[in-house]
Amino acid sequence: MKTYLYIRTYLDKSSASGMSGRNVLAKNKMEMITTCIKSLALDEIDDIHTCACVDNSSDEYTKFLESEFDEVFHTSEGFDVNDHRGKWPVFGGMGNLIKVMNHISSKEHNKNDIVLVLEDDYLFRADGLRKWIQACSEIDGFVSPFDHPDRYIRNDDLFSRRSDILIVNDLHWRTIEATTSVVGGRYEYFERTAFLRKIPRFHVWFFWPSRIFGKELPSIDRVFYRRAYLYLRIRLFSPIPGLATHLSRFIPPQNPRVFKKGVIVPETQLSPGVDWEKRFRELAGES
Repeated sequence: MKTYLYIRTYLDKSSASGMSGRNVLAKNKMEMITTCIKSLALDEIDDIHTCACVDNSSDEYTKFLESEFDEVFHTSEGFDVNDHRGKWPVFGGMGNLIKVMNHISSKEHNKNDIVLVLEDDYLFRADGLRKWIQACSEIDGFVSPFDHPDRYIRNDDLFSRRSDILIVNDLHWRTIEATTSVVGGRYEYFERTAFLRKIPRFHVWFFWPSRIFGKELPSIDRVFYRRAYLYLRIRLFSPIPGLATHLSRFIPPQNPRVFKKGVIVPETQLSPGVDWEKRFRELAGES
């Protein structure tokens, strides 16, 4: 068994604040990515192959990535992911995420290899990457390192009323309905669900059948993880508290009915239970 880390990144020339223009804590893109890379502590992980999957890079940025990772994979999509071109669904999807997933499939990994798909705006706790890898090797299903604030404020998750709880390496892990595109697991789960990821969300005019399973129009990620569970019974787990957090502002759903009564919608996606600002400052050399 070997571990393969694929980290998605791109050079955002239009904004000084990072990939999406919504990052928090970092002053600029380079401070964000260098601090997040430092939080991985890759030199402490044995038998890991790292690949930076960069979209629309520059010579300078490519040189930086080559100094940090074993491999650099280039795409030129200009956007994250979509499954529709205008009104029309596209089988196989479009965007950087799809290119990266196809790249991973081309590697012909062994079923027991650990595959981690990460984005460059995720900050890890001390030893967080190692614990994520360990969980992926022991848990049957997909494993997120992120305890998304969604879990505490929404009412439309398939698992909103009941979650299975596991204890792995002295951490609590619970089943969740969805997460971001940052996910890990044994390669067998990526292989079994590859076809599901390629099927676009289907709709006829204003009717989306996916609404049957939720009160909000599901995102691409939410649809994929629902399909993995509903059709293949492949579950998704996340830790309590999180091993990593998304350094991003919180963009609330447009439909207010998906919120539980009386909740306070957070301003950021920083997961609860960890002093992420202190962790960031320490790694960035600000303390």
